[in-house]
Amino acid sequence: MGVAVGDYDNDGHPDLYLTAYGGSHLFRNNGNGTFTEVTQQAKVPGPPFGFSAAWFDYDRDGKLDLFVCNYCRWSTALNQKCGDSSGRYICGPKYYGGTASILYHNNGDGTFADVSHRAKIDNPNGKALGIVVWDYDGDGWPDFAVANDTVPNWLFHNNRDGTFTEVSVESGIAYATNGQARAGMGIDTADYDNSGREALLVGNNSSEGLGIYRPEGSPGEPSGAHFMDAAEDIGLFQPSMPFSTFGALFVDVDLDGFVDVLTANGHVNQQVARLSNWIGFEQRMQLFLNEPGDKPGARRFREVGEAAGPGVAKPRVARGLAVGDFDRDGDPDLLVCVNNGQAGLLRNEGVPKNHWLAIRPRGVKSNWDGLGTRVVLQAGGRKQTAWVRSGSSYCSDSEHVARFGLGQAAQADVVELHWPSGLVQTLRSVKANQVLPVTEPAQ
Repeated sequence: MGVAVGDYDNDGHPDLYLTAYGGSHLFRNNGNGTFTEVTQQAKVPGPPFGFSAAWFDYDRDGKLDLFVCNYCRWSTALNQKCGDSSGRYICGPKYYGGTASILYHNNGDGTFADVSHRAKIDNPNGKALGIVVWDYDGDGWPDFAVANDTVPNWLFHNNRDGTFTEVSVESGIAYATNGQARAGMGIDTADYDNSGREALLVGNNSSEGLGIYRPEGSPGEPSGAHFMDAAEDIGLFQPSMPFSTFGALFVDVDLDGFVDVLTANGHVNQQVARLSNWIGFEQRMQLFLNEPGDKPGARRFREVGEAAGPGVAKPRVARGLAVGDFDRDGDPDLLVCVNNGQAGLLRNEGVPKNHWLAIRPRGVKSNWDGLGTRVVLQAGGRKQTAWVRSGSSYCSDSEHVARFGLGQAAQADVVELHWPSGLVQTLRSVKANQVLPVTEPAQ
C-alpha cells in the first residue's frame, strides 16, 4: 500500500516501512545496498489494513517513532456486494466498521512498543488513509492530522507528556463547510501565502472537492487554534469537484517563492462513467498555480493541469504522489503511482529562470534524518517556512529536504533551522542553487 522512510536506528542509513493489507514490513538498511526484514524482531507488524505511515519523534527523545494508518474492518469474510446486474463494483467504506490506528514508540534498542492506548490516539471509529506531521500551535512539539474516509478527520495535539488530545471538531478541520464528513485521502500542510501560518490541504472524493483549512485568529493554546475551509474562496474547490484526489502536495513547481498545489487523481469505482456523465474512472492530475489574489497579500490558485504537459494531463487511476529532485537540476520532479498500472516519473521541464535552495538537515541530538525540522527562510523581502518530514500526501514519502523557490533572489539572507531537540540554528547569506547539508550543533 504505502511507504515511510526514516533512519529509526540513527546509523546514517534510511530504513523502509512498507504498509500492506494483512500486515506491514520493516526493512533495516544494512548500509551495503541491501536490506534485512526485521518486522517481527522490531515488533512493528502494523495494523490489519495499513495505508499511509509516518516517522516522527513525538516525545523529542532523539529517536524516530512510527504512526501507521489503519483503514477499516474489511476482510474477505466481511466483503459486501455492490452494484447490479449491469456491473459490480467495490463497496465503499460506509459498508464497513472503523478501526484504530497505531502509534509505535521507539525503545532505542531496535524494538518498538505499541503505545496507541497510552498515547490516547486509539480512536476505534477511524478510517485513516493519510497523515501529516507539523507543529500547528507553535509550541515546539509535533502534532499530526489524519485524513479519514467518510468519517471526521482528526487533529491530535501533543500534550508534551507522551499523550495526545484529539481536537479536530473545535479546531474546525473535522468536517466540510456543510457539516458533513468527506472521504479524506491525501493530506499536506504549507504556508501557501507566506503569512507565517500553515494551512492544511485534504484531498477528497469526486463531488466533494478539495479542502484547504486556513488558520484564523491568533496562534496560542490548541483550544484557540481554529481553521476555516477556504477552498472555495481561493479557487481550489470547484475545479476539483470531478476528481477523486488521493495524492496531494504543496510544491513550488516554478520556484517563485509561493507553493503550488499538485494532486494525483483516479476514481475507485470502475462503473463510475456509466453512472455519471462528468466523472471518469481514469483521471488526469491537477496543478493549481499560486497567484496573487484580489487583496494585498492574498493568494488564490488557478488550475492549469491540462497545459502542464502529457505527464500531468494523462488520465490514470493514480494514488501515491511524491516529490524530489531526481535529476539534481534544482526544480521539483514528481513520482505518481497508479493502481494496477505503471508508475510515472515526471521531470520538471520548466524554464530555470528562478533561483532555489534546499536544506538537508543532519541531526545530532535530534534524529539523524532531522525529521521534524522546521526551516524558516528569508530572501528577496519574503519569509517562507517548510518542514523536513516523513509521510504526507497518500501512501507516499518524499525527499527529506526543505526546498524553497527564491524567485530572482541570488541568496537567502537568513535561514533558521528549528530542530526537533528545541535548538535553533541561524545561517546568513546562503548562496542559492544548492542542496546544503546542515549538521545540528552539539550544544
